[in-house]
Amino acid sequence: MRETMKKRLAVLMGAAVLTASGGALLPAKAAWAETVSVTAADETTGASVTADESTGTTADETTGTSANAEESTGSSPAADESTGPSAAAEQTKQVSYIDILASRNLSSYVAQAAALGDQDFDTVWQEVLTGKSLSEASGVPAGDLEAALLQSLAQSLSADVENGALTAGEAEQTKASAIATIRAVIAGASTSASVQAALIGGADIVQSRLDRVIEDTAALLELNARELRQSLRDGRSLAEASGQDAATLAAQLAGMLNQDLDASVQAGQLARADADTRKREGLEALGRIVAEAGYDRETTPWMEQYGNALLASQLGFAVNYAYALSSREYDDFYSDLAEGASIETASGLTEKDLLPSISAMIGNAVDEAWLNGKLSAGYADELKLQADEQLKTALTAPGYGQSKAVAIADDAAVAASAQDYAEGRLSQVAADVAAWAGTRADVLLEKLAQGQTLAQAAGTDSDALLRALVKSVAVQLNAYAADGTFTEKDVASAKSSYTAGLVQLLNNA
Repeated sequence: MRETMKKRLAVLMGAAVLTASGGALLPAKAAWAETVSVTAADETTGASVTADESTGTTADETTGTSANAEESTGSSPAADESTGPSAAAEQTKQVSYIDILASRNLSSYVAQAAALGDQDFDTVWQEVLTGKSLSEASGVPAGDLEAALLQSLAQSLSADVENGALTAGEAEQTKASAIATIRAVIAGASTSASVQAALIGGADIVQSRLDRVIEDTAALLELNARELRQSLRDGRSLAEASGQDAATLAAQLAGMLNQDLDASVQAGQLARADADTRKREGLEALGRIVAEAGYDRETTPWMEQYGNALLASQLGFAVNYAYALSSREYDDFYSDLAEGASIETASGLTEKDLLPSISAMIGNAVDEAWLNGKLSAGYADELKLQADEQLKTALTAPGYGQSKAVAIADDAAVAASAQDYAEGRLSQVAADVAAWAGTRADVLLEKLAQGQTLAQAAGTDSDALLRALVKSVAVQLNAYAADGTFTEKDVASAKSSYTAGLVQLLNNA
């Protein structure tokens, strides 16, 4: 049985609670990766501490920075080809929520350096990407550039303290941990200052392409994606259904993925070594997918949210369906329901009369969602079974569909603990993203169900979205700590938990 969204969130939150109070250690775990890292956290400083079982490596407990220089600069070494496709997933990625709030993309550093050196941004940008240090590319002495970037950071941290996103202590920790990253960028030791890239190293890009493999195949070969899905459900492989050799099709699809990864490198959002690793992993995963008979997408948390919303909507129409099947007058039918009659009683029909027809209408809506790539075939079947069970209850429930749900405010009054509040915000993250992006939540959820990442669905970059969401939750949790609603220790743990869960969701994991 597949996990529900609530269970997935409980796992994410539970893992973070066990391992963090101020920082979260986050595995680069995707559906096509097979290993997960184990973590621990330093409760004193809020920094995350990595317990590497093979090397015993730990993070610096004083500043919150990683003892591994490559991790602290946002880049990661290329995976040893002998270790297989899940090697990148085995690399432990760590970050504290305070680092996220203070983080900046490489492009923002380049913009400041170009302005200081009176240089054209694009010129400096391309020189940095080809290997020059930021100091060389901008013509600004390293010392002057470091002073300017640190001053900008200090101003940003001061603003975050003023608006409640950071406490004074967190701001000091963040400033200390940011120094190594800024120096690395200035010296050219890092070509990716992106926090999101440091966390998952392009895993979200790969997963998004894997989730849309049927659409990509249809686009490449000018085929119908709905027909491809039906062929897969009939037991054929994607290669067979498209009339292609499996290796050739996988290579063509990998070309689309590689373009995405290369674009991310060019944008300074992904290290070249990580991109090369993801290209190898992506090709192997695509090779397995296109050759698999009856391939079906893995059910994602977003797909479950969309499916639950679809089912609730369709069940809400059950009353209308029943009225259409009955011979009752409109006013009589709905008056009886309003007075507490069941759908069966109000319609004058039995379950045997109503269930098959209404179930078929709901099933058609579910199948349409599956054919359009919003649901996996397996989850579509599960939803139909759920619909039948819920429909049986609805048909005999007194006054079904006549009561209105009472909205619950999103505040500490309905949260038993800081962890409950953080979990609640994670469960409504799609709505939070939609509000931030200025789009409708149902439209965004459709995009997520079809395989887009949160950032893609919101039309923004992962780092901007990550910072905005974490800052929003941190501001509220810090306010609850200040007024005594929750303890500072519980709030710190909840912020780490939220960060850990959010990064997993950003990764489409």
